[in-house]
Amino acid sequence: MAVSSIDHQPLSDKQQTYVDAIASLVTQPDRSSITQGVELAASLADQSVFAALLSGLRVGSQTGSRFPNHRRFPTPQRAVIFDQHVGHRAWLELAMLHLLAVSDLPLRSQLQSIALGTPIKKHATPPPTLWIDGLQRLTGLTHLDLHLTTLDDGIDLGALVHFPNLTHLRIRGRATPAPIGSLEKLQSLDGVKLQLEANGFFPALTSLRGRIQLDSPITPDLLPSLAKLEVRGGVSLVGFESLERLACSTGDVSLRGCRRIDHLSVAVDTFDAPDLRHVGLLDRASPGVDVSQLDTLDQVRLNRRSKFVGGTFPSGTKLLDPKVVLWGPAITSLGNIGDLVGLEVLLMSRVTAPMSLEPLRTANDLRVLDIRHSPGITDLSPLVELPNLEVLVLSSTDAVEVPVELQGRVQKFWRENVPVAPSSSRTTETT
Repeated sequence: MAVSSIDHQPLSDKQQTYVDAIASLVTQPDRSSITQGVELAASLADQSVFAALLSGLRVGSQTGSRFPNHRRFPTPQRAVIFDQHVGHRAWLELAMLHLLAVSDLPLRSQLQSIALGTPIKKHATPPPTLWIDGLQRLTGLTHLDLHLTTLDDGIDLGALVHFPNLTHLRIRGRATPAPIGSLEKLQSLDGVKLQLEANGFFPALTSLRGRIQLDSPITPDLLPSLAKLEVRGGVSLVGFESLERLACSTGDVSLRGCRRIDHLSVAVDTFDAPDLRHVGLLDRASPGVDVSQLDTLDQVRLNRRSKFVGGTFPSGTKLLDPKVVLWGPAITSLGNIGDLVGLEVLLMSRVTAPMSLEPLRTANDLRVLDIRHSPGITDLSPLVELPNLEVLVLSSTDAVEVPVELQGRVQKFWRENVPVAPSSSRTTETT
């Protein structure tokens, strides 16, 4: 949107007296003082007074932001009167927005995005306790960012139901918010702690991110348009046929009736998804993710975070990254990892449990295999006929017998610059 600002005309002596009185109230870091000033301005209903108080306030496109559009929650540039006070910025921005909300200035309907509250900083003025009652008169508001503190436990988030056009809501900070009721146009909800009302309704919400507090499972009755879910602390879903993305790093995950997830990233204690049949990208997985139950898995990323413990991948599964790093002490089986398309570098040193390399017999793209300090591996014969194996890394203390066919490829160390390149440009490393 184009940049808009508020300008004001010369005032009468009486009007200037009111402006000075209101300014002295709303620039104090105190809720009662700010409320008194806003109420006085509202009672006057003089738009010339509002224009003078808010002169210089600007809203419009933000340039130079490092965040994409959907993550910007900029508070507009402060009016001149408020910009003269630098000691308590968060209070001033809150007071300025409440003044604008009770005015009838054209800019009130043009304001789309605001951010309220700031983190507590040492030696700084304590941040304001937030109140949003009345800000719903900013009818153009679509993006709202609330940074709550422990002082804001009593904030009435129920007032959000009166914000008619809110599409993006972000709640940060350390306070535990009150339950969030129905928001019919909300598309994105992002928060450290989110408490959704079980009888609420969010028909347009497609993206939900945070730590969710809900006694019952999430169903399409609550979130019929849900596509992306990123949570901490576990989640239970019932009745969602498919999701674009599901990410969870702690807790338990239960999926009932969900057959398809395009992007799955879970490192959780329990993953219960008996109906899941298709995953587009498996980005991160805990041992509880049984890939053998999937009919389709297009791509997989395997690394130390994956906690790989074997599994039967569907035919045609491709590796997102040709270099795979696994945590050796946790490995007891390689499943059918050799069937993954594009496996070129495999690092899994310190395998302690007995384990067969038989699944690597079909790893035709494998160039580098690092199995140093792995007493669990005693038979290297499955590697003999691999057409592209260039480097087999062992340690000087490994007692495993090396077949004659592999002796020219053994190295006693690992070079980090072993290239991952097309076969036409590959070269064999020598010690």
